[in-house]
Formats: sequence, structure tokens, C-alpha cells
Amino acid sequence: MANDALTRSEAASPAPPLRRTFVSLATAILLLGIANSMVGSYLVLFASDEVKLSPEQVGALASAPAVGGIAVSWLLGRRFDRRPRRSYAVAVTVLGGLGLALFTWTRSFVLLIIVAATLVGCKAAAFPQLLSMARVILGDGREGQRSAPLLRSVSSLAWAIGPLIGAALLAWTDSRRSCGRRPSFWR
Repeated sequence: MANDALTRSEAASPAPPLRRTFVSLATAILLLGIANSMVGSYLVLFASDEVKLSPEQVGALASAPAVGGIAVSWLLGRRFDRRPRRSYAVAVTVLGGLGLALFTWTRSFVLLIIVAATLVGCKAAAFPQLLSMARVILGDGREGQRSAPLLRSVSSLAWAIGPLIGAALLAWTDSRRSCGRRPSFWR
């Protein structure tokens, strides 16, 4: 993909595209942060209530994505530093989504751990990839330096509202469940 490579020349583009790029990155970070906070907040509930894991197993399952995310972030960070590409952020996001989808199809603890450490671990690497991509696209100039704290604030906002959205979704699915139509949310 020739258009996938990021260059420093993108940072030198005029202000309107830079502003549009910042808004796109902020939106991606907001949506990713909301998704991460919902999954992070409710993974324990899923593991204990739906899969019926022991407390030790719940702890292992909750830690597995972080361990996998560290490994994936390290590997992708090395590759991104050598050759920045948008496809890295897209790939880890898609793989993380695939891992979460696989959670709905298995109740085997061993398979859940493998999926959590590999595919869901990729999701944990998406945020550092987006920040690295922002650094390259927005550059080291004044706009680039001002954008980093703003993008981190967007992530904090996502973690503030994500669990609330997750609670609303759980309440909605429980109310639908009581109406006799059980959604296949965690089946």
C-alpha cells in the first residue's frame, strides 16, 4: 500500500488538513478508549458471571491482554520506528476486535487465555500506535507538541464515559432479556 506509509512531509501540510487530521486522530482515540474502557471494566463480569471462572482464573484472564499488549507494542514500536505505517494501527484494532468476537464463541479457559494474550493483546497496542502515528503526522512543531496532551485528554475522557456507556448497554440488554428476547450478547 503506497498510501499507507507516513512521512514527515504530512506534518508540513497546510493548517486545514492538519486540523482535519487531528480531529480524525482524536475521534479514533476517543472511540478506541471507549471500547477499551468498556471491555476492561466488564471483562471481569463476563469471566465470573458468564464463563463461571474461579477468582484466580478471572485474574489471569484480566491480565493476559496486558501482557500480550506489552509484547505487541514492543514489536510494533520497533517496526514503526523504522518504517511508520498506518496499517499497524488498523491491524491491531481489527485483530483486537476479532479477539473480542472470539470471546463470545468459547468458554474454554485455555482458549480464552490464548485469545486474550494474542488477539485481545493486539487491541492493547492500538493506543500507543495511534499516539506514535499522531507524533509522525502532526510533527515536532508547535501543533504537534500541543496535540499530544489534547489526545491524551481525549483518552481520559473516553475512560470516564466508557464504563457509563457499558453500564447503559448492560441495563438495556437486561431489560430486553426480561421481555423474553435474550440477545446473544455473551453467548
